[in-house]
Amino acid sequence: MHGEHPSDVSLSISFGGTNIAVGLADKGAKRLLAKSGPLVWRGDPRWDTERALDSLIRLVVDECAGLLSQEMARPETVGVAWPGPGRYAEGMLAATFIPGCLNMTDLRSPLSDALTSAGWAAPRIAFGLGVSARAYGELYLPKGHFFAGNPSRSGIVLNMATGIAGAIVRNGEVVREHDAGGENYGQWGRFLFKDSQTRNWSWRPSADGRIGDHDPDREVRFTELCGGPAIFRRFVARMKEDASLQANFASALGTSLFKDVSALSVSRDTRLEKQVLAYVNQPAARGHRAVRDFVVEIAHDTAGALLCLRETFDRDFGDQVVLTGGVGSRFGDGTPDDLFLNELRSAFLKAGFDTAIVRTLVGLDAELLGCAFLL
Repeated sequence: MHGEHPSDVSLSISFGGTNIAVGLADKGAKRLLAKSGPLVWRGDPRWDTERALDSLIRLVVDECAGLLSQEMARPETVGVAWPGPGRYAEGMLAATFIPGCLNMTDLRSPLSDALTSAGWAAPRIAFGLGVSARAYGELYLPKGHFFAGNPSRSGIVLNMATGIAGAIVRNGEVVREHDAGGENYGQWGRFLFKDSQTRNWSWRPSADGRIGDHDPDREVRFTELCGGPAIFRRFVARMKEDASLQANFASALGTSLFKDVSALSVSRDTRLEKQVLAYVNQPAARGHRAVRDFVVEIAHDTAGALLCLRETFDRDFGDQVVLTGGVGSRFGDGTPDDLFLNELRSAFLKAGFDTAIVRTLVGLDAELLGCAFLL
């Protein structure tokens, strides 16, 4: 594919707490033309922990150069999906799981400079929340759950990955700002809290996306309960207390891996996280009662958070929940009855809501296409 790009073609960049990916999207045709990734940047030999964010940007630009290695032209516009809060129009962003971005950080300048050095001529860059991009993909990809002609065109997209965030789709339109939190309303992993004593959930938004005020001794935010690293930590803690589960795990994945897990420090090891979550999803492991009980526990916490959102957003919650992200699209799906989904559906029915709860069929493609609609 040589020569000039049509004006509707843009570069898509997806930043995540574990993976990065890039693509080419045609906004006019609503098509994803090409993609590269996902690349697990944590542990990649090119990633320099000392230079953190600059190093991550370099990895992203390398992926872009690889995707367009045969191109004679570079798209003039770039849509960037970001996992955390921000002042998106300014390119000022934050993210808990991306080193160097714990507080609001200028991403526009270093990304623009890196792209310019790699052959882009003054690229126009737009930023947005990653799950908003995924919501656009669910609207415009034929297999998307909100695609034209589907029974439901209103609901929410819940991205459960390293962190947790969400977006509202209202009558076939993605809601980018809401009274309940402004442009950062989708930071559900930061704004939803569970009281460990009362087991009640509460909604505490902030306009700038900062984590709401809470009592850390008894209140836990949604991401720290049901994000990928949190599920991993919870399962390892459960496994250490259950000899039968230890034996089942060692048989399935090897004793050496269990030793690695047992000795794990607070630092992240994405390889181990993926291995453990894959084990939880295996049908054989799911037959172990402790594993099934664990899946039910995560489902109940997720349902509690969603029902709190249902109360908060009322009619804007819609009649469909689409689960996406590494956790949302796969967790607990290792048996024919899909225990995780069924527990969520049962919790909603018990609360009096006949809400469709489904897993995405388009995944990361939705985000890479949706980046074009952030512009």
